[in-house]
Amino acid sequence: MSDFWAAPPAGQRFELRNARLLDVAGGGYFDSNVRLIVQDGQILAMPGLPGQPAEIAVDRAMDLGGRAVLPGLFNTHAHLEFKHPTALLSPLDLLLTRLYAARQTARGLADCLLHGVTYVRDTLCNDLRPNRRWAERIQRGELPGPRLAQSVLVAPPGGAFTQSISPFFNLAALVLGQAKPPYNHPNAGAVLCPPDATAAQARAAVDRAIDERRAQTIKFYDQEEFMPFYCPGARVLNAVQLSAAADQARRRGIPSTLHHASLAAFRRGVAAGVTSLAHLPIDAPLTEADVLACQRAGCILEPTLTIAYFYSWRMPAAPWNDHPNFLRLSELRRRTWDALIEEFCIPPWAASRRRMLRQAQAGQLHVMGVRVSRLFRYWGPLISLGVENLARLYAAGAPIACGNDVGANSASEAMIQLELSLLDLCLGWSPAERLRAATLHSARALGVDDRFASLSPGKAADLLVLDGDPLRQPDLLGGRAAALWLGGRLVVNNLVK
Repeated sequence: MSDFWAAPPAGQRFELRNARLLDVAGGGYFDSNVRLIVQDGQILAMPGLPGQPAEIAVDRAMDLGGRAVLPGLFNTHAHLEFKHPTALLSPLDLLLTRLYAARQTARGLADCLLHGVTYVRDTLCNDLRPNRRWAERIQRGELPGPRLAQSVLVAPPGGAFTQSISPFFNLAALVLGQAKPPYNHPNAGAVLCPPDATAAQARAAVDRAIDERRAQTIKFYDQEEFMPFYCPGARVLNAVQLSAAADQARRRGIPSTLHHASLAAFRRGVAAGVTSLAHLPIDAPLTEADVLACQRAGCILEPTLTIAYFYSWRMPAAPWNDHPNFLRLSELRRRTWDALIEEFCIPPWAASRRRMLRQAQAGQLHVMGVRVSRLFRYWGPLISLGVENLARLYAAGAPIACGNDVGANSASEAMIQLELSLLDLCLGWSPAERLRAATLHSARALGVDDRFASLSPGKAADLLVLDGDPLRQPDLLGGRAAALWLGGRLVVNNLVK
């Protein structure tokens, strides 16, 4: 492990030579004369750029043989705690969850580095302590993995994710090994905001999430259906509370993200000015006024189309059954399902993942023997109406970030190539925009674009090397890295065979 996490001694400088350095913002390459020099985990200088020194002495150099160098990639939407072998759980799958969930998480974190992902945000968890332990193990060099950022939920009691912790829930959590401490516990992943909270009380809830729970981003949950069976009746923050909470996060320098899947929730999030909108409106089409309001608010989109990969299936009389996007999705699943299992899934879970495809294609949407068509009918329109709404927002210039909602589905933290491919399948966007989604736009959603996500002096030396040209071969993004530096440490090296 010490070789894997090797880092230059403090103060030592190294240079990457004979490399094609990507200008993420500009969507092209820097001049071939530009070089990149790293010291103490940061990009020290880029000789050849205006205002940069012409020459700087270095202690060592690496010739990259003309390969592309770009900033590390992001996954803005993950749930490390919620791991299951399949969305269609059987009694055996419950046992597999308890036995192997931690192993799958460790595999996913290590795979992030192998696929160039250097920054992952956990957007929601029951208990903050397990995620903190993952982060601490990575920082100590005990476990390969990316940088981790943690969101804390601010929500009213009786919300979609803040329902009463019943004896049944505690029993299920015990079986799965996913405990949920009381909401007033300092390590709970959610801070409760009173149902009748004033604006001041909503702001206080955000302060508590930041000061007591150490939130790096704030999560809001605007869904009026309870998890996991999507029965109606869940509370949400009202417009005044949400606006005050989002504003308090801004004042504290903390970004916010809103879980939403309805037009009404989209409108509340845009009006409140949340930093990013997780998912898409899937119950009604956006109007021109909605698109304009989102444009003016500057909200970043996190479409999480990977949800559609696992939850949009042919169903009786479903309006998306013959939609062009659904047909393309079905073909993509046919070509990629087994390959993704092989690449990202631990062996004990592989059979369950393969079984899910057969069951879902046959319409056998059962969890523990109970038909759960409500769940799949809820998310099914993501691939049709949701993508149509996304296309309107994208055409208006809305920035798109890259998050795949792993944990809510059966993806991996490292599986951002799939998310980017789904966006490409539905939008037909340019390779340069695909690159910005996985870097700059995602870093903005997490409030860290001043320190990450582009090649610039003073930014972190999270550097991804690829065999090939991602501007001509966009599928390289999220594929296997030729090399990767994380904070100036060479953590992946496939340059020498």
